Amino acid sequence: MDEFEKSVYSALNSIQRVIPVMSEFSHKYHNSHLSIATSDCLHLLDSTLNLLEWSLTIVQNPKVKDYGTGDVTADLKTWLSATLSNQATCMEELEDTNHQIAKKEVEATMNQVTIILRGLLSSVINFHSTRLLTNWVKPKTFIAIDKSNANVTVAADGSGTYTKIMDAITNAPKRSNNRYVIHIKTGSYREQVQVNYELWNIAMVGDGIGKTIITGDHSNTSGYPISQSATFGVDGQKFVAINITFENTAGEVGKQAVALRSGADQSIFYGCEINGHQDTLYAQINRQFYRECTITGTVDFICGDGTVVFQDCKILTRQRQLPGMQNTITAQKREDPNGASGFSFDMCTITGDSALIKSKSRTQTFLGRPWGRYSRVVFMQSILSDVIDPTGWLPWFTGYESTVYYAEYNNNGPGSDVIKRVKWPGIHVIDKNTAVQFTVSQFIQGDSFIGSSNISYTGGLQL
Repeated sequence: MDEFEKSVYSALNSIQRVIPVMSEFSHKYHNSHLSIATSDCLHLLDSTLNLLEWSLTIVQNPKVKDYGTGDVTADLKTWLSATLSNQATCMEELEDTNHQIAKKEVEATMNQVTIILRGLLSSVINFHSTRLLTNWVKPKTFIAIDKSNANVTVAADGSGTYTKIMDAITNAPKRSNNRYVIHIKTGSYREQVQVNYELWNIAMVGDGIGKTIITGDHSNTSGYPISQSATFGVDGQKFVAINITFENTAGEVGKQAVALRSGADQSIFYGCEINGHQDTLYAQINRQFYRECTITGTVDFICGDGTVVFQDCKILTRQRQLPGMQNTITAQKREDPNGASGFSFDMCTITGDSALIKSKSRTQTFLGRPWGRYSRVVFMQSILSDVIDPTGWLPWFTGYESTVYYAEYNNNGPGSDVIKRVKWPGIHVIDKNTAVQFTVSQFIQGDSFIGSSNISYTGGLQL
């Protein structure tokens, strides 16, 4: 057993020791805020256990076909980056409870796990290439994703196999390497939906945006932290959603109110609509692809620590109700300089919704602000309308201006002029050779999983 494997086992053992301690918090302290935070932490720790077990499996057997893309280095960087994000999110939520006694019970162990994970992520950069099978490509064995060959149907009017989406999910096969298609018929489904880690290769196909609607209104104001406010949450790898509207109707007063939360590695959202205000799309961790989607919001409405490409999407900012308010499109949370995560907007249209466009006092809109110290966002080959403030980016935490990576390449439209952008060390206008690193093929290893879904995409840069 080498040092990498020993460190993975050490992290696994430490997490397995801290889970039962944390599980007792709600009974021990009878604090509702702590109970909610603990529930989310346990979910995050479960995610970390899964990701570490996957990492161990592909290192010990690079030919394994169940988890990764075939690019072992990229897989390890993605998953280890995600584990670090999980650790940080858990500790932040415990901190927010102001329950210092409970936090101290797990803090030392959690900090030690973080140190181990940072070391693992750093070591992946130096992995010897002969140990890794980096050119292996999975065969295209998935069936076509279409409602005509759905395994089950959900229909609110009772004409399908189920009337509720969660019933269909509960009865779906676990850890399956075959695509399982759920057709969700036209209707408004008021549910909090969760697709857990055990459910692989689930595909949900709706009848179209504005027709198949999954809706909810949980929010920070109503007592839910960001993850648990999500109307729809997915963690199961290789998830696909097609022609569905996800929405959170809490509005501006709800503050953080997520419509869609995805932590699903190699997930795809095609022809979907994601509507909300603050934190509309929480692209939490892992590799994700959004194609021909419409995403609306106000504050940090595309946020998280995922490794994500948005291609040919419409990003629409909303008019704020109160004067003097600001919109920020992105809040990316990369916290480690070796981390894989970042947001890439490729061939997208960045503009406002009809209310903002028509307003005589448009809400000032920025491309983003850094949630994490090494926040990374790239806009390339996109149309940026005049709703974008010429300065482009907003600061958040002191000192992040020099560590972020915010880049633009070959954009068009009145909002694409970089002359008046903020003069931070982390602001870049990149060339073609750099931009190609943020394409579907390279940034998220999309050729290995998008092609088998029969969903169209562009792997590289436009000619």
